[in-house]
Order: sequence, then C-alpha cells, then structure tokens
Amino acid sequence: MDRKIIDFLRTAFPFVLTLFLWRASIGWLNPAGLLALVPVFFCTFIRPTAWFVPFGVLMCFLVDYRADTLLFWTSVYCLAYAVCGFQNVVDLTRADNDGIGAFALFFCVSVLIISLPHMVTFTNVFRVLWTGAWECAMYFPLVALIKRVGHD
Repeated sequence: MDRKIIDFLRTAFPFVLTLFLWRASIGWLNPAGLLALVPVFFCTFIRPTAWFVPFGVLMCFLVDYRADTLLFWTSVYCLAYAVCGFQNVVDLTRADNDGIGAFALFFCVSVLIISLPHMVTFTNVFRVLWTGAWECAMYFPLVALIKRVGHD
C-alpha cells in the first residue's frame, strides 16, 4: 500500500511542479509563470511522460492567459511538438545535457520573436536577455529535481 502511494507521488510530481511554477509567478524571477515551461518541455520532448502532452497544452494556455499573449506559447508548443513528431533526424530523448540546447533554442527564439516589436529601449533588450538567461539557468536545477524525484 505504501509503495503504491510513493509511486503515485513520483508519477504526479512533474504535474504538481509545473502547476506550482505557473502559480508562483514573480515579476522578474518568473514572469507570467514562464518557468513552468521547463518541466513542460522536459517531460514532453526529452523524457516523454504519459499524459503530459495534453497537460502541456493546458499549461501553455495558462501561461498565455497570465502573460496576455493570445495563444503564443500554446502555438509554439504545438508547433514544436508537430516538428518533433514529423521528423526522424533528431531524437531529443537522446540529447546531451538533458536537452538544454533544444530548450534554449525553443525558449530563446520564442522570446525573441514575441519581444521584437518592443526592443526599442535598452531596458527591454536587457529584460529579454535576462529572461532567456534566467530560464536556461533554471533548467538544470528543475530537471535535476524532476529526475531525482522520478523513477530514475
């Protein structure tokens, strides 16, 4: 009985962590809950988790809701999922460094695209650079936490 509870909590951990990161949005540390995209990306593309794709779509929609970005992150996530599903050249499940390069490409290109119209001041350019660097830096501890609590 106790083993079943522990297995359930280990299975539920990435889902709970994603909800926590989305809910814990703080101005410049986690704007609009963007850190929730780390477990969404990792559990969808790098280490596929059962039922995480529909949950990832929901979480991207919630990030869009909080950031007032009319389905931007949801469409980027669905596009990345479609590209990974229709190609057979790159296998992200075997990526080096837990897929940080693929995540950096996914996140930084998306942030750059959404921020291009607003890059007229130095403050906005710095904010884009900070957001990309912070998100990529937080990728490692969050992925290590997911792997530590998970079954591996």
